[in-house]
Amino acid sequence: MAYEVKIITFINDREGREDGEETLTRLVNDGWEIKTAGGGTGAEMVWGFVILQRERRDTAVNLERLDLGTDPNA
Repeated sequence: MAYEVKIITFINDREGREDGEETLTRLVNDGWEIKTAGGGTGAEMVWGFVILQRERRDTAVNLERLDLGTDPNA
């Protein structure tokens, strides 16, 4: 199974939070799962990140179309 990963970063101020919330809302509604998040300080500001993952859609479609449940060579 193949996956896609995205890392979303933001600065913890009003504008940064709003942008981050909009981006995360769009991605979660598009099938991305939040795997972890964190943050810290740097350059005298608070910043954060969120890591998202989803199954590659093209891989899932190809496996379903070809009806390949397992790799016979594995």
